[in-house]
Amino acid sequence: MPLNNFFALTFAVLLAGSAAAQNQVQSGPSPRDVVERLWVDATAGNLLSTSGLKRTSARYQLSPDFFREPIVVISNDWAVGEPRIEGSTATVVVGYFELGKLDSKLRFKDIPDDPCAKKDFAMHKLTFVPTFTSMYASDGKTLIEKKPSYPAWQFTDPVGWRWTTVNTAIRYTMEMRAKTSDPEIKKNADKTIGTLMRYH
Repeated sequence: MPLNNFFALTFAVLLAGSAAAQNQVQSGPSPRDVVERLWVDATAGNLLSTSGLKRTSARYQLSPDFFREPIVVISNDWAVGEPRIEGSTATVVVGYFELGKLDSKLRFKDIPDDPCAKKDFAMHKLTFVPTFTSMYASDGKTLIEKKPSYPAWQFTDPVGWRWTTVNTAIRYTMEMRAKTSDPEIKKNADKTIGTLMRYH
């Protein structure tokens, strides 16, 4: 066999083996799919409250300080990059523009510079690990059985911050304003809504 043909065949075999290994690791949702689902949940406002997080079916482990931190408000446009996969680990980067932060009293603080002047990036690390299927009693709380299931990509670290897009932040501020009787918070909300509308 000519040397060139040998190298071509060897390269093709290596590529096929690499693709087979990659397909084995990527069965089920890909790392990009998992990260994109998290960001879609954030866009929908599901990271802003305990009731919202219940709608995500406990997909994410949260850090102890998750609800103590202010809500990061980002641009309505964001983009999930292609994953970098190394064996059973993966890294996925998301690009976005941060506009400011919204605190528990509905006060919004802009970032000091033009938010569109510098792009921000969030790096997510994932691991391909075994998962489990849990069966509960009719009360929905009592665990009856926990069985091993297919391996899947999961976040290596707990989600440590809350964020959402400007459109959802406006809706959230209006909803929280309607629920409070505190005149100071209502005043903060009015100012915040006016500010956020500039980015709408």
